[in-house]
Amino acid sequence: MLSKSEAMSKLKDIHKQFIIRELACYKSPTDVIEQLEVLFGLKDVLVSKIVYYNPEASSSTRLAKKWRDLFYESRSKFIKGFTDIPITNKRYRLMELQKSHDKCRKSGMDIEANAILKQAQDEMKGIEGDTPKARSDNYYDRMNELIKESLSNN
Repeated sequence: MLSKSEAMSKLKDIHKQFIIRELACYKSPTDVIEQLEVLFGLKDVLVSKIVYYNPEASSSTRLAKKWRDLFYESRSKFIKGFTDIPITNKRYRLMELQKSHDKCRKSGMDIEANAILKQAQDEMKGIEGDTPKARSDNYYDRMNELIKESLSNN
């Protein structure tokens, strides 16, 4: 096992940036250590070294301004950044549902395809141009029943 000074000295700026960004996103020091080993091959990094890079911890009073700024900038982006995650965007979710629906249809998985249609319908609730009111929510359930019946008759 490396001494504390050896573990501290092996951290390069890229590692420090990674640590700070992960901590800013509310990752635990233990999770950060695991990721350092997986992504960078760093072993034997002490929890206290990771905690040092969290400016909200009492042990980081000597943390350089550039690292503090990076932490708070990253924290702010994390909190505001849910729109940066594709799956939080309705358009993206609908596009992915369309892909899944198409794959199901091509594979003859009609029941699954109809379930995806229902999911897309639910996704569209409250949006202008919503699905026609003539089809009730039970429409797709009834379609699945008809498909099951026709498959069992074959």
